[in-house]
Amino acid sequence: MTNKIQLSDSNVSYSQVKETDLLKDNFESSIEEFTTYYHIDCLQDVREKLVRMYLLKLEGKTIGYVTLTMTHIKHNATESIREKQVNGNIPALLIRCLAQLAQFEYNLNIF
Repeated sequence: MTNKIQLSDSNVSYSQVKETDLLKDNFESSIEEFTTYYHIDCLQDVREKLVRMYLLKLEGKTIGYVTLTMTHIKHNATESIREKQVNGNIPALLIRCLAQLAQFEYNLNIF
């Protein structure tokens, strides 16, 4: 049984990753692709303005991140959209990566 760390407004913060940031911490997700993305590709995506990335930190240590990007849904993608007779594409917000440290996998009920 693992010890649960109490997460609250007082010890958890978030910040948007900027183009000039350097991510030097040892973030490691239980999902290898999220760890690789964090250490290799995310800053390039931020610099190219492909994503907005936010870090979730516990007492200064990164415990998770989320990347957001704009996309669209094709107007003929689903029956319910076709019924509304939407012309063109529908703007959408895509949550691309939602990663967290393995030790927090079942403990991110902050608010």
